[in-house]
Amino acid sequence: MTEKSRKAVIKKVAVYIERHLQEPMPLKEVAQAAGYSVFHLNRMFAAETGCTIHRYICARRLTAAAEKLL
Repeated sequence: MTEKSRKAVIKKVAVYIERHLQEPMPLKEVAQAAGYSVFHLNRMFAAETGCTIHRYICARRLTAAAEKLL
């Protein structure tokens, strides 16, 4: 897999997460949307962003909640 295609997959995952941020979001659903296994997608995501998908979702939800409080 080229770096360009890996970045495209990560961007697709990030967009999916943003669109479904307020819904329950099992990692299995995120992986199915991207077309990869949970293990492989999580490994690619962590290599590209420095955090796991679960940690990214938690951080985004916390940020969204903080913005609402302000």
